[in-house]
Amino acid sequence: MAIHGKLGAVYVPDTVEGTNVTGETFSGDDVTTTFTLANEYIKPNSETVTVDGTELNKGTDYKINYITGEITFEVAPATGTDNVSVNYDYYSMSANCGFYDWSVNENGDAEEATTFCSDGAREYVPGLTDWDASASRYWLTDAKFHDFVGKPVVMVFYLDEDNAIRYEGWGIMTGVSTDVSVDSLIEESVDMQGSGNLVFRQA
Repeated sequence: MAIHGKLGAVYVPDTVEGTNVTGETFSGDDVTTTFTLANEYIKPNSETVTVDGTELNKGTDYKINYITGEITFEVAPATGTDNVSVNYDYYSMSANCGFYDWSVNENGDAEEATTFCSDGAREYVPGLTDWDASASRYWLTDAKFHDFVGKPVVMVFYLDEDNAIRYEGWGIMTGVSTDVSVDSLIEESVDMQGSGNLVFRQA
């Protein structure tokens, strides 16, 4: 499925390492499955999550949204005081440059699961998902996309900029092409590959 829009922005981490948070805690109640960290833009795969002293596994025991900082547990943590603990790194982000005329493709794999019991028809199960995007922009000397090729950044794709309705996702610039025209502004076309989920956000 392709999504199209007019304006977008690239946000880059202020530091390579990020800021470390040790022992941010929540209290389980046997009901709540989603908790939100105090910070957004979590450094992917930097987190350690424990419940009652037992370290949990991402993908099996919990899912984490690295943009919003939401952690969703497969099973609600048991009732306890500060018995859910999370260590993680997060980034402070700065807007670097913008783009226009963007297009985002959200993709999902279908894995064949045909067996002898499939009655002669192929069967499939959901596989991995990903997203990729392309956009254009006018070339600027003080904010060069070439500086970020191959580096993780946050891509923001606005559906309604005035009301901050947008998609966001960690991604990597995989290609930048500069087009120098004789009688107009220099333009760049940019290709991006998402890393993780694309997140819908508003305000």
